[in-house]
Amino acid sequence: MALRDVELVEDEPERPDGPDEGGPARPWLRRHPRAVGALAVGLVLAVAVAAGLEVRARQQDAARVEALQGVPGVLRPLDPALPVDVSVSRSYEDATALPVAVHALLAGVAAGDVVVAGVWDPDGVDVVGVGAEDGRERWRTPIAPPPDLPAPESRWVWCTAYGRLPWQPAPAVPAGRGPVACTAEWLPPSAPAADGSMTAQSRTSLLEVDPVDGRVLHRVELPPGRSVARAPHGWVTATAEGGTVVVESLAGDGTSRWRTVLDVPGGDPVLGAGEFFGVLVDEERVLVQAEGGAWVLAAQDGAAVGTVADAGAGMARLLPGGRLLLEDATPSGAPRGVLHLPDGTSHDLDGEELVQPALDDGSLGDVLLTTDRGDGLGVEGRVTLRGPDGEALWSAQGRPAGGALVVDGTVVVLDGTHLRRLDGQDGDERWSAPLPRRVGAGQLLTDGRVLLLGTNTGLDAWTYDGAHAWSAALQRDGDEVRLRAGEAVPSPTGPSAGVADMVTWTATARGRLVLMVSSTTSSREDVLVLR
Repeated sequence: MALRDVELVEDEPERPDGPDEGGPARPWLRRHPRAVGALAVGLVLAVAVAAGLEVRARQQDAARVEALQGVPGVLRPLDPALPVDVSVSRSYEDATALPVAVHALLAGVAAGDVVVAGVWDPDGVDVVGVGAEDGRERWRTPIAPPPDLPAPESRWVWCTAYGRLPWQPAPAVPAGRGPVACTAEWLPPSAPAADGSMTAQSRTSLLEVDPVDGRVLHRVELPPGRSVARAPHGWVTATAEGGTVVVESLAGDGTSRWRTVLDVPGGDPVLGAGEFFGVLVDEERVLVQAEGGAWVLAAQDGAAVGTVADAGAGMARLLPGGRLLLEDATPSGAPRGVLHLPDGTSHDLDGEELVQPALDDGSLGDVLLTTDRGDGLGVEGRVTLRGPDGEALWSAQGRPAGGALVVDGTVVVLDGTHLRRLDGQDGDERWSAPLPRRVGAGQLLTDGRVLLLGTNTGLDAWTYDGAHAWSAALQRDGDEVRLRAGEAVPSPTGPSAGVADMVTWTATARGRLVLMVSSTTSSREDVLVLR
């Protein structure tokens, strides 16, 4: 029998998706190539979007920092490591004075590359010029007391600039734009009055100092009892005399520009015009407040522009466009703002309290910020943005302002539990960030890149998108105060609550962040100046 060659063909069974006894399955990546490609494309897109958003955020931060340059109260870009440039500790008991460079940073007026400040001690009064960046003393000018007051009981000097109030950052005087103004006060020894009491009225010397070399360009001696304010053209003084208030405008050399006498309703011709509260000046107006009311005069010639009866002793603000804001006291004792308009009408701001922003960059125009704090018994508070006429542009319910910034077209509000950023056009909430701990009071600042909250336990920073960026805890190590960057800030209710009776965070005229820690219990003051 003959044999034939036969070709055998075996059918190979299909492999299941999972492993079997015949061997491992193909990897998932090989079995789903299209899905792998889609995932890779998605990952690349996600990375690209994230990188684009980061680049955009950095560009926005850079543009904001640039736009805020020159705005008083804005910090220079802050290093999260918070390096300390100067640390000073002094005791009130031994009356140790702050170093001149630190005092100039806190209380001086920037003029070009020099900061001008007044310093004093029991032996005398000086005006000093300090380098704005290096802190070195450039010049020092002694200021002698008036010739007829050779031995004053006490003395002090304060350098100022037009438009500055004591609680505001010192504005800069541009280089080559004129002298720096200083006022020296001299208190003579007490003398017995007619009724047997010991009285003494301080004397004032008005100084104009050249910031380049410290020369005193003009000096004017005022009679006792006069209030004074710096003005663009020189000085404005006011005093109570025989039931009137006498207001006088002086040039820098003391030459009288105009003199106006105001009759005060109810003023006593013997005792004077009652309690006299002060004088404010802007480019166009002079505001005089006394017990009988408030008067607005034209800065050019002293002519009466308007009168507000029973204005009281509340805080006053001269606003652009001829507006005047006066704060009165309601029966409950809470301040109440009244906006007086050039046409003689007024607006009571719906009974709300004025909020003075720690910073207003002007991005929302001439606006006012007011708040109703609620009653704490179920009635919610609110914050309101108002236009030049006092009318409400928008209100955000449930967000009473304990502190605020007007920056980059938004309103940043601290309400005790959250930091909120509200749209400046309609008040809508862009974001709300819970505070990392309970905060009773705090100070808001910014360097244009982050929003900062300083409290008596430390410093926290948020990005302008609402993300918590970093923290620094404020601690006392023996007699030394330290800022520990990167450490969580303790709650004020915890065992390490606070380091002192008063903690102040402030921006200097050159944008340096300064921390001042004062304690009455230990009679100490610590000052940290950050780079």
